[in-house]
Amino acid sequence: VCHCGINIAGVVDVAGVAEYARTLPGVAHAENLMFACSTDNQDTIQQAVKEHHLNRVIVASCSPRTHEPLFQENLQQVGLNKYLFEMANIRDQCSWVHADDPEAATAKSKDLVRMSVSRAQLLKPLEQFPVPVKQSGLVIGGGVSGMTAALSLAEQGFPVALVERGENLGGMANRLGYTLEGFDVQALVSDLKAKLEAHDKVRVFTDAVVKKISGVIGNFTTDLLVAGQAPARVEHGAIIVATGAREYTPTEYAYPDSADVVTQLELHEKLAAGDAAGTDLVVMIQCVGCRTEEHPYCSRICCSQAVGNALKIKELNPAAEVVVLYRDVRTYGTKEIYYKRAREAGVRFIRFEPEAEPKVSVEGEKIRVEVLDQGLHLPLVFESTKVVLSAAVRPQEDARAVASQLKLPLDADGFFMEAHLKLRPLDFASAGYFLAGLAHGPKPIEESVAQAKGAAARAATLLAKKEMMVGGEVAVVDRRNCAVCLTCVRACPFGVPRIEGSVAKIDPAGCRGCGVCAGACPGKAIQVAHHTDEQIMHKAAALFDEPTPGDDYEPRVMAFICTYCTYTAADMAGSMRLQYPANVRVVKLLCTGRVDTKHLLAAFEAGADTVMVSGCELGDCHFLDGNYRAVKRVAETKRILEEAGVEPERIEMFHVGASDAPGWADAVREMVRRAKDLGPSPLRKREAGDEAEAATA
Repeated sequence: VCHCGINIAGVVDVAGVAEYARTLPGVAHAENLMFACSTDNQDTIQQAVKEHHLNRVIVASCSPRTHEPLFQENLQQVGLNKYLFEMANIRDQCSWVHADDPEAATAKSKDLVRMSVSRAQLLKPLEQFPVPVKQSGLVIGGGVSGMTAALSLAEQGFPVALVERGENLGGMANRLGYTLEGFDVQALVSDLKAKLEAHDKVRVFTDAVVKKISGVIGNFTTDLLVAGQAPARVEHGAIIVATGAREYTPTEYAYPDSADVVTQLELHEKLAAGDAAGTDLVVMIQCVGCRTEEHPYCSRICCSQAVGNALKIKELNPAAEVVVLYRDVRTYGTKEIYYKRAREAGVRFIRFEPEAEPKVSVEGEKIRVEVLDQGLHLPLVFESTKVVLSAAVRPQEDARAVASQLKLPLDADGFFMEAHLKLRPLDFASAGYFLAGLAHGPKPIEESVAQAKGAAARAATLLAKKEMMVGGEVAVVDRRNCAVCLTCVRACPFGVPRIEGSVAKIDPAGCRGCGVCAGACPGKAIQVAHHTDEQIMHKAAALFDEPTPGDDYEPRVMAFICTYCTYTAADMAGSMRLQYPANVRVVKLLCTGRVDTKHLLAAFEAGADTVMVSGCELGDCHFLDGNYRAVKRVAETKRILEEAGVEPERIEMFHVGASDAPGWADAVREMVRRAKDLGPSPLRKREAGDEAEAATA
């Protein structure tokens, strides 16, 4: 049990938790350490394993998202299988979020340790085995990001195939002359093209599309359709997705009606060629097509592009008037200096509210622009010679089709979604896939280049291996119970299960461990190693102690939450020191698609008054449709409760994104409120002291 300095010990009675742990069945040794992750205490843990002949180890400290691999590696060094390790999060989701109630935080810490001990007794050593790796890469998309990634891999010695659906490489960058800082984009594009053409490890396919991708991490086979040529087949071990994005085509502000209403990119092309015609009075309108209810994201590059074009207009036509109508100026980082220069050059910035957007009308050769000045609280009218719209960056029109083909997730805005915003920003949840550039979301060219190099580096860590280890936390089929009903084949988001003979087979190299198939299997013939039904339900059964209601009875909430989004948000709530009731106990799953109706009902039997399931936002699931399946299972559980005469409001599905820490706190508060209003659950089947019997059941 870790003090973590005062992060845990400043709230939780750490010594008391360790003393309590010694009383639990199966615990041979317990102690409290100042910093369990320190080198000295890693040695202490190893010595304890040797001295007490331990075959399971539990660390109660911070988040397993960040520190579990460290402790697992430490156990391997002393001869224990890494899967015989369990971790209790008593910092991020306990001491930090219940700092105003040390007594409740200590009680919750004991509960979290008890549930870890309960699950640890069912942990089994798992084996991984080597498979060969095809030491070459595939890059989809031939823009600056794709070219940079392909060249980076080739320069590290890996053969790479670069696939571009257009006739020429370069993508959106072909329309750019320079960046805000004055960097020559065309020189970059030409240099990348020349280096790729000259490199003997690069094969470039233009006017080509991906027809089919098969295989798993380290061993992919991709069939390409190349215009005017025979189909090509590429074998590779990793895939980098850099399919780019597009400029939104406005339908507002008279864009289709006048040749003098243009987008920033269209204006940039003319200015880059030295053409400043019609720029006597230019009005620019920001946030066109984004930061709306339908498209709430910021396109990030629009403000910088507007400032850059305004400065260029002033350079080519010093007498020109330039007015920028904006909601917020977001020339972030070192780009702020250019906003300052634009102000000094005489560019006027006028703020408007979303509820009072500018109005544009075409009157002969003049364009009338009316806007409500927020400072003067008066309408301003400009008779402009040119109106420039800062059009949003939008996903490619076929992004959803490409995502479906590759079995990769998109976020709510339609851009490709990384595995984890902070921990795995360049990876997909699907092993062997990496991403870069505008396909991931709006960003300036220098960030695209940096991300492409990062994605290539991530891919290189895989391609540098002649063989890789697979297996471990993957789905396993019990041949005796498989009815060959094809449910797993239809349910798997990644198409991994196959029918061979009279039984389903799951390739451990292709399985992502999400558990969607296990949750869907009607005969329960599939289990996810390290996350079996027995382990999940045993953990749930031990979550609550002394459940018999009394005068001082506190409601109990059990939460099944996904690793990538909600668990991250719950940890972030800790980092932000958001305070919420200490009534919740968490069971972490890789994906809420793993949740089974029997898990939810077992939670009530274990003593929960309300149960919550929380996963990614709909459309944002890292395993494509896992959270949709969780929604259906929660609805099914509601129906069962209602038929049993129990309030269906006792269970609810929430969707909490990785950055939505307040959303997690609000969800907990809501379920605690419901538990208080509804009272103790009538489904509780055990009395105080019956934990062992309930766990067995």
